[in-house]
Formats: sequence, structure tokens, C-alpha cells
Amino acid sequence: MVEIYRHAFRYYWSVLPVLLGAIAVLEVLLWYLEPSNPTVISTVPTLIILYQFHRHFLFGERMTWGKPPAGAPPQKFGWFILISLALFLVPVVIGVLVTVMIAPAGTPKNSIYGLIIIVCLPLYLLGLSMFGTALPASVARPGNFRMSSGIKATFGTMGRLILGPGVAQVLLLGLLIVMEYLLKDVPAYQSVAGQLARAVIITTASFLPSLLGVAVLCHMYQKIMETEALRQPDAARQP
Repeated sequence: MVEIYRHAFRYYWSVLPVLLGAIAVLEVLLWYLEPSNPTVISTVPTLIILYQFHRHFLFGERMTWGKPPAGAPPQKFGWFILISLALFLVPVVIGVLVTVMIAPAGTPKNSIYGLIIIVCLPLYLLGLSMFGTALPASVARPGNFRMSSGIKATFGTMGRLILGPGVAQVLLLGLLIVMEYLLKDVPAYQSVAGQLARAVIITTASFLPSLLGVAVLCHMYQKIMETEALRQPDAARQP
């Protein structure tokens, strides 16, 4: 599994210029257009980038959006986007409902938001561990993938998600907090250009834990499909 993480790190650095360019264009457009909900606007481009990450680990593609290699399916990301949104929104909805039920009356809004995050994070990890292999399956579209096999691998997937992207996310969050503290009083950092640069850096850096997560899910998916391939000849020999 360590080699999977190393591969993910190497791939991240190789596509970093492309990521920086794409995120810079997106952040400038968001700053110029000033949409009422920039998070919603940036969701689809973010998911398309994650889709390309999946295709790299499944088929060895680079982020070129060119002709798929031999044996790889064409690029269609409709189901991928729907599954990604479901994996994110379902834990959030459940987390909000649970928080509303358990939060004492009169709890300050900031405490409510913090409690929602605390409740949602383990729910998201559990949902991604149970159903996350549906994401690479939606990219590869093998036709014989069984979600029950992905659910059986829940704890193996969860452990790998914690050790890889989980640890990376914590370290990244710590670095960003230190950066904010050291640069908070620097005039150039508070300028428009400084804040745009900040947004580009934070968004681009956040793709590293996501890339590690994609590497884990694709690895588990491939293990499941290899196991299924070994079982099929045995099942065919049975009378």
C-alpha cells in the first residue's frame, strides 16, 4: 500500500502545473463573476478533476482529456458525479439531522456548525469506506461489479483511507493554519492578489488528500475485481 501512496505523490507533482493553471482560472472567474454560491459553481470542475484522477489509476491516463488508451471506456462522468454528490450529501443531511436532535436548546451557531462537522466526518468516512468503490466502478463500467463486494471490504478501505488521505488532510490543515497565522498581518497577503493566490494554493493543496483517497479506492476496486475474476472460473467448473 505504501507504493500506492508513493505513486499518488509522484502523480500529484507531475500534474501540479496543470492543477495550478486550472484552479487559477477557476478562482479568477469566481472573483470576477462574484456568484452567490461559489462552492456550488466549483463543484462540477472539482469532480471532473477527480474523475481524471480515477482514470489515471485505472487506465494510466494523464490529465490530457485525449483519446482513451486501448481497452479503456470513453470519458463519461455523469454517473460519477451523481455518486460523488450522493456520497457527500447523504452524510451531511444525516449529520445535520442528528445534530439538530442532540444539540441543547440555545446552543450558539458556531458551536452548532462545529458539532455538525464532528458528526459528519465519521459518517462521511463510513459512507466512503462502504460505497466508495462505486466511484471507480462508475468510471470503468465493468458490468460485473457487485456493490456487496465493496461493502465487505469496508474496514480494509477505511484503514487505508485513514492512514493515507486522513493523515495527509490533518497535516495539510495544520500547515494552512500556520500559514494563516504567519501571514495574517502582511499587507500583500490581505490584498486582492494575495487572497486570490491564497485561494489557488489552498484549493490546489486540497487535491493531494483527494488524490490519495482516489488511489485507495481504485486499489480496493482492483483487488475486488481480481478476486471476482478468480471466483468465476471456480463457479464455472461447478456442476
